[in-house]
Amino acid sequence: MPKVRMPDVHAAALSLVPLLLLTLSQIQLGIPPSPAGLDAGWLQVLGQAHVRDWVWGRDIIHTYG
Repeated sequence: MPKVRMPDVHAAALSLVPLLLLTLSQIQLGIPPSPAGLDAGWLQVLGQAHVRDWVWGRDIIHTYG
């Protein structure tokens, strides 16, 4: 009696990889539009200040101008 071969699960999963990559490539990432007209560079500085735990007045200052 011939052996019945079950589909290879790994081959099926591997065939889905291009579809997954195509789907992920369509996701838009990046900095959202700035609220209240803030400059994109200033938003990046504020983000870095938060991530690096900068202290206002010692590590980061703003001269309002």
